[in-house]
Amino acid sequence: MRSQPFTSAVVAVALVAPLTVATQASASTTPSGGAAVPSQGGARYGETPRVHGLASLPRLTLFRLSSPTLTATASYRFAAPRSVRKVRVQLLAAKGSRVVKTFALGSRRPGRIETLRVTAKGLAPGTYRVRILAASLRTAGVTSVVRVKVAAPAPPRPPASAPTPTPAPSTDHVFPVRGPFSFGGSGGRFGAPRTGHTHQGQDLTAAEGVPLVSPHAGRVKAARYQAGGAGYYVVIDSAGEDRDYVFMHLRAGSTVVTEGQLVKAGQRIGQVGNTGASEGAHLHFEIWTGRGWYSGGRPVDPLPYLRAWARR
Repeated sequence: MRSQPFTSAVVAVALVAPLTVATQASASTTPSGGAAVPSQGGARYGETPRVHGLASLPRLTLFRLSSPTLTATASYRFAAPRSVRKVRVQLLAAKGSRVVKTFALGSRRPGRIETLRVTAKGLAPGTYRVRILAASLRTAGVTSVVRVKVAAPAPPRPPASAPTPTPAPSTDHVFPVRGPFSFGGSGGRFGAPRTGHTHQGQDLTAAEGVPLVSPHAGRVKAARYQAGGAGYYVVIDSAGEDRDYVFMHLRAGSTVVTEGQLVKAGQRIGQVGNTGASEGAHLHFEIWTGRGWYSGGRPVDPLPYLRAWARR
């Protein structure tokens, strides 16, 4: 008796049904106990019947994916006495039998793990099934179909906008500190490292109580207090130019302007202090361009401006 060869893998494990071996009654006298043991033909007593040629068919002993989402690596291994022909890996739709993509791999050597990189290129987002096929392949102990997912592509990032160019320092402004001061060392410069951020201004060391004035005419945008940071601070929206000027760590009780007030260049706004997160009396001074201080603008290095104003 010969079996019909299998042509592809199936989802579930293929089982080989045992054969019933027919025997012919002996023409001699029937023994007194049970049936006669056949002396030839079929299987020997106590053995499992074999189907001619079935043991030589290739078996799929391993089939897996390294990831449930693409891109992934499919690994497989065959057990066969010779090369396995017409090996194909197919991507099928999540439901039904529609084949979406086929990878034709030709002949593959048995006994070793083979790999195939399965990518999402050209595939719509969704769930797919993966199947492996080969000439005369039968499965043994594993399934031949697994599921993978193709994620929707991430939305494109907006193009990076060109940084706002730093305006050239002007000299028609008033230096904000009206007394002896120092620019200090590198730790007080713009961009110096801080815990969790970088320094966004320039520190000017001066004695507590030294007067501070507005560098330019404008409107007071904020006059507030922040205990764990800026202390007493003032923000001035400069008139006729795209800048905000920020003063931090002012002396307690020294602020003499209010929010919404118009000020002139050189008008007093407060005194150097040591309030908030400050270590020693100093002015932390910032310049913001664009839409302004924490309202869509960005900070720029104040030092070139301060040096230009100090030379007046």
